[in-house]
Amino acid sequence: MHRLPHSAVSGDATSCDCVVLGELNLVRAAGMAGLRPLVVSRNPFTARSRYAAGEATVTAAVEDMERSAEELLALGRSMPGRPVLYFSNDAHLLMLARHRSELLTAFRFLLAESELIEDLVDKSRFQELARRHLLPVPGSILCDDDATDLDPPWGFPCIVKPTSRVGWFESKIMGRVPHKVFKVSGRAELREWAARLREGGRAFILQEYVEGGDDAIFSYHAYVNASGRTLGWFVGKKVRTYPMDTGRSTCLELVHDEEVRQLGESILGRLGFRGVVKIDFKRDVRSGRLFLLEVNPRYNIWHYLGAVCGVNLPGICHRDLTGGAPVPESTYRTGIRWISVPMDLKATWSLIRSRKLRVGAWIRSYAGRKIYNRFAWNDPMPVLASGSSAIVRRLARRESSAPIAGTRT
Repeated sequence: MHRLPHSAVSGDATSCDCVVLGELNLVRAAGMAGLRPLVVSRNPFTARSRYAAGEATVTAAVEDMERSAEELLALGRSMPGRPVLYFSNDAHLLMLARHRSELLTAFRFLLAESELIEDLVDKSRFQELARRHLLPVPGSILCDDDATDLDPPWGFPCIVKPTSRVGWFESKIMGRVPHKVFKVSGRAELREWAARLREGGRAFILQEYVEGGDDAIFSYHAYVNASGRTLGWFVGKKVRTYPMDTGRSTCLELVHDEEVRQLGESILGRLGFRGVVKIDFKRDVRSGRLFLLEVNPRYNIWHYLGAVCGVNLPGICHRDLTGGAPVPESTYRTGIRWISVPMDLKATWSLIRSRKLRVGAWIRSYAGRKIYNRFAWNDPMPVLASGSSAIVRRLARRESSAPIAGTRT
């Protein structure tokens, strides 16, 4: 047991060869590569995975980036051999970019240049980056505190998105429904969301809506080494999201799409990109043209599905950063779907009610091999522990609300 300032480690940290700042999908991908991750997660059940060799608590970067970097540095220095570090949200990403030199003394990781990282995370800076490099993005307008003209030149519907997602899902702007962006159909709805965003202190972007459903969204995933060589890649396609058109992924699959791959490679070359990346595109259903939505230079939920299908990007990264022989991976299976069951049921019901999905088509979408966001037959403890904890909390609430014997109600 190691003791760090404001943090703690359980398990044998000396046996861990990587640190995962993230969630269960990333832990499983690392474990499938034969790695022994030390888990730093806000979800206490992630470390119950059979792949987790230990668990650490570190202040969340979204809450206090300076303190988080200090505690993470102390954690890395307590472990032997500079473990590889995996990171899974924008707050982690900015922390590593801004404290790169110190953290590289304790960890191994590969990031793009710091200015490029800032350009990719800040959606207003991303628009200028896209203009300089002639990237195929939809039309966009920055709306800051002084912007009063909310009349998009492309008409409606249009997309409203925050300029930064750091702390976005922890904010109260959207309520309990996890919107990544907002699709607005008219001026009254646009003014309503603009007021809510400004009240929450958020600058935002108005973006042209690319026609098509969630299943028109594709992503190119890759790991590019320090020499600029792509050591692994795959192409993904969304099947469903919740809320529809604007939310988080609930059903995903890998596909073979050469146009997406070629455009993804071209964009990485124009940017001089290094490290791990996910590039999101949407194919306009009217013209067939691919539009670039965003570039995310970090690890994500897709890596578990990629590993199951044959391309394990966290494993490729580990071999590259620890001096292993490069083994490029680009051959992968399709026909396996990743599903987040509770959210996917909500997404399905939303599609059926809007008459965009038939019940039979939904049933067929569950045919074939599937993996799940939380449950895995060979790794059941995170779900079992989470379920047991939920039952205990429910019983405790019922006990605390029950009338005391002998009192009147």
